[in-house]
Amino acid sequence: NTAVEIEPMAATTGEVGTYTVQENETLVMIAFNIYGDYSRWREIAKMNANVLNGSTITKGMQLSYNVPAQPFVYNPTGNPYLVKEGDYLGKVSMNTYGTSKHWQAIWDNNKPLIKDPNVIFAGFTIYTPIIQGRDVAFDDI
Repeated sequence: NTAVEIEPMAATTGEVGTYTVQENETLVMIAFNIYGDYSRWREIAKMNANVLNGSTITKGMQLSYNVPAQPFVYNPTGNPYLVKEGDYLGKVSMNTYGTSKHWQAIWDNNKPLIKDPNVIFAGFTIYTPIIQGRDVAFDDI
């Protein structure tokens, strides 16, 4: 049997905050922005079951959430890349650098957002690092 390591859930203050949904956000994105852990979207959904009523979230909606003890700060470096349906890290590397071999560098640069290198989400923005002082995707600019 292989042991599965489960990350401990970030501590909360016991206070409930209010989050105003922005355009094109999802519960997954909101959970990442608040906690640095996109898997906590279910917690937010459960807290707001009366508001969500089985529907999708909309801009301006007010959602309750457990305030984290430590605010999550994410300051990625590199060039933004909007993940499209069907993308995977090797494909992002190919699109950005002309080779799939830099997928590990992309994963390393986005570890808070990418828990499993085989799972990236369309609609999320990841950041491609500058490798060897240049980013070939921007050579024509």
